[in-house]
Amino acid sequence: MTRCYIKLNNFFLGPTTLFKDLEIFFDPTLSFKSHYNFICNKAFKLLGFLKRSLSDFSNINCFKNVYCSLVRSVLEYASNIWSPFYKCDISNFEKIQNKFLHFVGYKLKIPSEEIVYLEILKLLNLPTLENRRITLDLVLLFKIVNGMIDSPLLLQKIGLRVPQRSTRCKDLFNLEFQNTNYCLNRPIRRMCNLGNSIDVDFFSNSLSSFRKRIKDIYK
Repeated sequence: MTRCYIKLNNFFLGPTTLFKDLEIFFDPTLSFKSHYNFICNKAFKLLGFLKRSLSDFSNINCFKNVYCSLVRSVLEYASNIWSPFYKCDISNFEKIQNKFLHFVGYKLKIPSEEIVYLEILKLLNLPTLENRRITLDLVLLFKIVNGMIDSPLLLQKIGLRVPQRSTRCKDLFNLEFQNTNYCLNRPIRRMCNLGNSIDVDFFSNSLSSFRKRIKDIYK
């Protein structure tokens, strides 16, 4: 098995196959598969607790608030670091939220075969988990480029595109070519790529108006 070495202040602490830092599991390939399994299992258990505890409740807003506090918070904690990019992983996360939506549909007395998850999402005014992660990424990028987060190390990793002449390309952030999926989707590059994909001014808006604009796009 491939081993990785933890380095702290230029000292190697020794080889390991998996380690946890700030509640995030890191493996040698940085695939985060172990972390996905951990938080999905934890979320499933919390969802089961939610369904048992609220079995006698009928208020939909109560279900939503408890779900967002207990379950969704686990599924998106520090997602800026480990946000999945393979469809199978994205789908596995959505399945957990869909189980919650199925429970809500049951409480609304909707027959199982007639439950449409997107309609229940709209009813609860909830975005998909993927859109939530995108929103969190863009908000973090906004905070970094506007100095709301004091981190010169992160700021220097963000390159602004300065064209020498007028072109049709309106990209704000400069993206270097990458030849691996990991490098292509590493956190800062992923955020900058998302920033290039939307028509939003990163420098003239306040944080509240920027966040509202992003939420309107990724409902």
